Amino acid sequence: MDFWHLFTKTQAVTVASIENEQPRLRPMTLICKDERLFLATGSKDSKVAQWQQNPHLE
Repeated sequence: MDFWHLFTKTQAVTVASIENEQPRLRPMTLICKDERLFLATGSKDSKVAQWQQNPHLE
């Protein structure tokens, strides 16, 4: 399936996760490169630790 044309090189997205059993929405930058998707964030951001505890994101 060729859906890569739907993505721009970078675009704003919202990622949903859980923090202390509460939903949390975070604006992030989605990067599309070589048919792979990446979320731009710092390794020391609190969301990284939260995602390691609960990797279920939407």
